[in-house]
Amino acid sequence: MANNEDISGFNDLAVFLDICETGGFRKTAKRLGLSPSSVSERVKRLEQQIGVPLLTRTTRSVSPTDAGRSLAERLLPLYAEA
Repeated sequence: MANNEDISGFNDLAVFLDICETGGFRKTAKRLGLSPSSVSERVKRLEQQIGVPLLTRTTRSVSPTDAGRSLAERLLPLYAEA
């Protein structure tokens, strides 16, 4: 049985993938019914767990880093099946 950390990590990955799809924290927050700060915290936590930046953030845009793009490409098929 999955523990809360496993579920949290799965949810953090889902948030990350949604940001890659929508291109923004606010769009993801609205789409998932979360606050923008919660979305940001989830991404920070995921990046800390993995140990690499996954997103490049500017005041006007968000885009995946090379590592983020690679992770998203590997995960999208798995999430599509789930």
